[in-house]
Amino acid sequence: MGQERPQGDREGHRDLRPRHHPEQRRFTPSNDGASIRLPFPKPTEERRKELVKECGKYAEDAKVAIRNARRDANNKADRDEELTEDEVAREKKEIQKLTDEYVAKVEELLKNKTAEVMEI
Repeated sequence: MGQERPQGDREGHRDLRPRHHPEQRRFTPSNDGASIRLPFPKPTEERRKELVKECGKYAEDAKVAIRNARRDANNKADRDEELTEDEVAREKKEIQKLTDEYVAKVEELLKNKTAEVMEI
């Protein structure tokens, strides 16, 4: 898309303005010669709720991945012929403990992120 410019090349800053029509921009870039600032408005409450939903989807995907890893580990323990039934049961119990621990971490991260996003 755009050309890559060497670090410290200030000539590229001038290229920003002519490419976009003012009515197409939602923000106005400011150029101080050394850096470009893009001031974004704070998200509306509606947009924050959308972001929370999106975070929830990512959290659910993470929990599904954790449960898939649990299933794979349980299957591997079942197929291991060197383990006795008691050892397989212990392995599965340990796998479930790890699964619960990581699902709880994901839920805690989601809770913290939700609070951060909804903060005004």
